[in-house]
Amino acid sequence: MPPENFVWSSPAGHDLCRCILRETALGYDPHDYQIEGVCKSLDGVDLFAITPTNSGKTGFYTMYMLVLKAVLQNPSLCPSTAATVPKHPCLLLVCPAIRYSSKW
Repeated sequence: MPPENFVWSSPAGHDLCRCILRETALGYDPHDYQIEGVCKSLDGVDLFAITPTNSGKTGFYTMYMLVLKAVLQNPSLCPSTAATVPKHPCLLLVCPAIRYSSKW
């Protein structure tokens, strides 16, 4: 069980996050930088990630929501942070699309 002053952005937090994600339907083992980003977000730190195409950017918010859902379903996974997890988490993702036209 995590200690009272549990921080996701710690080795123990990274281990717990990876352990939680292995129990989900994610289907792959996350990269270390994804775990780091998810844990920072879970600690309430803003995340700004610039990575190449197909490097797993979608995984950041997918994994974040999977961990939140797991902690809500089983608060004993991380009791010190369960109180800060929103009861009904929601993710709004805005993906602006730029359409280029040859008629410009």
